[in-house]
Amino acid sequence: MSRGCRVEEEPGLASHGLVGAWKDPGFVSGTCAARGFVAGWHSTRHGSTGVNAKTLDGSPRRNRLRPWIWGAAAVLLLLPAFAMRFIPGSGVDWDGVDFVVMGAMLAVAWGLYELGTRMSGNLLYRAAFGLAVLTGFLTVWVNLAVGMLGDGNNPANLMFAVVLLVAAAGALAARFRARGMAAVMVAAGLLHLLAVVLALRMDFRAGELLLTACFSVPWFASALLFRGAARQASAGA
Repeated sequence: MSRGCRVEEEPGLASHGLVGAWKDPGFVSGTCAARGFVAGWHSTRHGSTGVNAKTLDGSPRRNRLRPWIWGAAAVLLLLPAFAMRFIPGSGVDWDGVDFVVMGAMLAVAWGLYELGTRMSGNLLYRAAFGLAVLTGFLTVWVNLAVGMLGDGNNPANLMFAVVLLVAAAGALAARFRARGMAAVMVAAGLLHLLAVVLALRMDFRAGELLLTACFSVPWFASALLFRGAARQASAGA
């Protein structure tokens, strides 16, 4: 827990039996992390960007989803803490490291989405960028939690790390332009399917492989959205 982040007892909580919850280390870790995300949202909204800030394509930088995005991050961090304290049979058993890892993942994912909103004001572009970020986030989360194929320690899951690296490198090479991003998303989807095909030679269940293959769908959906954004940009040029 970072310095200066304290959860004080309030007199009204004693009558509700909640004082012990605020003292629980896991609960406090999650609460402090959530506060950090709220502060991050506030700084991005009221920072030095200015009211008339523009995206790289000259559109207004306004992002009305920002409070919902950062609020969702805070809720995701608080849910495990509440589950550990108030739902003993939930099976959730996070420690401080788990909260730090999840907080870092959310910060990277939400930060990338903020980057996307600065690239273009086009709604299709932002939707495509957000979907790509969400797909990458879920890929990492699933692999760390249970593993897409087998368990989290199965080396076959490293193939999906390659997919993410290709997507990131391709986005940089395309300079985040919609037409190039569409091609990168198609490549990521095909690589994901290739990983599943290679896994057919291994001892995995058919249902497990089918479910893993479904993770390629968001990559292709993102490609379609980027393509639509590119067409709108061409039509408006």
